[in-house]
Amino acid sequence: MRKFITPALLLLVASAISINGQEPKLAQDVPNLNIHESYDRFSDLTSVSLSIQISGGVQDLGGGSIYAGNPARSLSLAVIGIFEGTDISKAVPKVAIVVSSRSREWVYLKSPTLLQVIIDGKTRATLGEMVRVTSEVEPRGRGVTEQVRLMLPFGVIAELSNATKLEMRVGPDEFDLKKEQLQDLREWVRRFPAAKSPYNTHQK
Repeated sequence: MRKFITPALLLLVASAISINGQEPKLAQDVPNLNIHESYDRFSDLTSVSLSIQISGGVQDLGGGSIYAGNPARSLSLAVIGIFEGTDISKAVPKVAIVVSSRSREWVYLKSPTLLQVIIDGKTRATLGEMVRVTSEVEPRGRGVTEQVRLMLPFGVIAELSNATKLEMRVGPDEFDLKKEQLQDLREWVRRFPAAKSPYNTHQK
């Protein structure tokens, strides 16, 4: 069975209090454990992935669904940038958005898996239809897992990262990213300084 994308550990926050006269460790110096870099020397490809766990469960609202603490459903989102070689300072990655779902019944088989967003409560966009990459039935009838993917230009992700509020819909599932998750997305964007991104020209 293919491994499911799992949520990363919580990011440790550095103390802002100076100890024994030493300078405090800044938050940006602490590794972000939600962002992972890996290199495959056989394909000469590097991937930089951000894992986002959508908390709670899904409640069906008829025309759509929204997270309401239902443990029968779990959902996670990954942003994965892939580029040739190992020099991230010059990389313009190909970007995949991967949504992973675990539930008792199939969710994305029942409806088109369009990825739609609302940025800051006013800008609406349909980014495309996600492609199914994994469909697994878990042993002993415990449920099913699904993964869908959409390839997007880096600039689209950079624009999304600039949002102060980002609402998303994948098929029937609706959710929004928390403030900390948007901060993680901005940090992921900053990993690629050579890519054309409005955010890379901004100060923190």
